[in-house]
Amino acid sequence: MATTVPTYAQNAPPRGDELTQTKTHSYGVVTIPAGGTYLTGGIPITFSGPDLQFANLSPVWGDLNSMNGNIYIFDSVNQKIKMFYVFGTELANAAAVTADTALAHFVFNRD
Repeated sequence: MATTVPTYAQNAPPRGDELTQTKTHSYGVVTIPAGGTYLTGGIPITFSGPDLQFANLSPVWGDLNSMNGNIYIFDSVNQKIKMFYVFGTELANAAAVTADTALAHFVFNRD
């Protein structure tokens, strides 16, 4: 079975982003599809698409709030989403992933 690939969709304006002098805050939804497997260390997420003005940047911080009560932690160094049963107990390698939707807030550095 293939590794699960989450997708990110930014909210529509005016609630999709907030720009400061040094950061871009992006608000949206991460969709995690069912039917794939988990890799120890996290599943990769990419930020690209026509609605994302920062398509080639990597976030320096992220926060995900599961709609099903799952625990997700964004690993900004490796650009992956880590999944946990309980805080500190990561999902096992090759474990089946259940579908979920998480409200997300990512922070990107600005040039």
